[in-house]
Amino acid sequence: MTTAEKGKLQVQMDRELLEDGKAVLDAFGLTQSNFITMVYKRLVAERKLPFDNTLTDSENDKLTILMAARKQTVKRLDTPEKLEEWLKEGDY
Repeated sequence: MTTAEKGKLQVQMDRELLEDGKAVLDAFGLTQSNFITMVYKRLVAERKLPFDNTLTDSENDKLTILMAARKQTVKRLDTPEKLEEWLKEGDY
């Protein structure tokens, strides 16, 4: 294998996810760089994502709840009168 010119990949992610992922990689004896290189090699070789890219049941449930919540109208209860009217309506 010839020495190839190196490129740099920089990403930002949730710190807790980063630390948890690093702990798992440490258990496998891999660095983050080794892992990313492995993923890229499979991506290029297979011309597809090297993992199942469907939502877990939990992720799907969260998405369903989020989408349903976005469709709900929200009443602004920013005055005592609006709050009192809302309480009388019983829409809670």
